[in-house]
Amino acid sequence: MRLPKLKGVKVIDKGDKPRYQDSDVWEKSSDIVVYNLYEQDWCDLKAEGLTHIFDDDKAEFDRRKVAFYGGKGKLAKKYKAYAITWGNEVGLGIEEYDGDETLSIASIYLNPRPSNKELFDIAARHVIEGLESGEYTLLRVTNPIRAKYQWIQRYNGQIFVKREPSAHMPFIQARLLAQDALQRKTTIIEKFGGGLTYKHKLPGKGGE
Repeated sequence: MRLPKLKGVKVIDKGDKPRYQDSDVWEKSSDIVVYNLYEQDWCDLKAEGLTHIFDDDKAEFDRRKVAFYGGKGKLAKKYKAYAITWGNEVGLGIEEYDGDETLSIASIYLNPRPSNKELFDIAARHVIEGLESGEYTLLRVTNPIRAKYQWIQRYNGQIFVKREPSAHMPFIQARLLAQDALQRKTTIIEKFGGGLTYKHKLPGKGGE
């Protein structure tokens, strides 16, 4: 069975043949291939022949993606969040950015370890603080931070969530903030008036 060259593809085994199912039908059936359309890039969907789902219209794909992940109105702020779990402790790093500049940081220490939903809510409440009516924020997250559809929808379009691979270099500053929180065992939140540019960021890798 050929697997599509897409992100986050999972194969669910069809399992053993049910006792009363026709043998021929079971033999011809396949395992279940699962993936999230909205985690894909348009060019990858096009390569896999899947753009017809959106009437071959990238604008329609983008519209539905926003509706799925949240985000309504004017994009006001952009953040990256990274979490590290150590036993019953969690370090959560959140970076507000604009291009290659860091505008604010949060290095948050959590003990006891929150649930997946609680961890998302902590990050979400931080990034929507100060939003005006009709504004939303982009929140880029990576494992182990999860972002389920129903969790996002509770924020009424104030957040657009984008999940990315944990090896993605733009998360390096957020990762360092998470590490620092675990080492300090305290929380620090700081805003920078003019913005900071970190030397360890790679050229062309900073902004969304």
